Amino acid sequence: MPAPVIHKPGEKFGYLTVLALSQIRHKRTLQWYCRCVCGKELLLPGTKLRGKTHLSCGCHIAAPHLLKAGDRFGLLTVVSRAENTDRGDKRWNCRCDCGKLCIAWGTNLKGGGTRSCGCRHFRRGPDNPNWRGGRRKTKHGYIAIHNRNHKNSDKSGQMFEHTLVMSEHLGRPLTKEEEVHHKNGIRDDNRIENLELWSGSHPAGSRVADLVAFAREILAQYGSLGS
Repeated sequence: MPAPVIHKPGEKFGYLTVLALSQIRHKRTLQWYCRCVCGKELLLPGTKLRGKTHLSCGCHIAAPHLLKAGDRFGLLTVVSRAENTDRGDKRWNCRCDCGKLCIAWGTNLKGGGTRSCGCRHFRRGPDNPNWRGGRRKTKHGYIAIHNRNHKNSDKSGQMFEHTLVMSEHLGRPLTKEEEVHHKNGIRDDNRIENLELWSGSHPAGSRVADLVAFAREILAQYGSLGS
């Protein structure tokens, strides 16, 4: 008759962790005290552990969202089960890749609603997990790009691609009075040949001296663009 298999405390079988050998035997079969990831303790024969017929105390059947230590969801790694609440859902202690510990609902982790401790929302540019190269199309059809160092970018480092193309063509940032329009009306066609510069500036008055001064300013700023 083969010698019985001896399990070590801490050995894992599915959602179960072996605690200790029991003095109680079932038909001469060794039995083991085990703790489920949900916190419940139970007594099981070694044959059922090795046969993988018992992967939990049964809670994983009633709660498909049950997780285990080491599961990854976005930037989060499940550490352990958190204190339960009166909800049917389970809460879990998680460690974010930034090092911070947080608690998340199991259904939110499985469903994709929780992917970090919250730090991902404050990361900008390539450090953000949603980074897609810094180029996207807006709902209005324009191409927005990430260029934090450009003077025409906003506080988040975003600017329109047609603004950048025109800025590089001029060799300077655009002023507040200047706008870039697409000649063919296609807002993602940002070839310089398809772009034209508009200015919303106008003289403060209608006196001849004001008009002459304004004309000189326009020629100094845009004279090289005329054809």
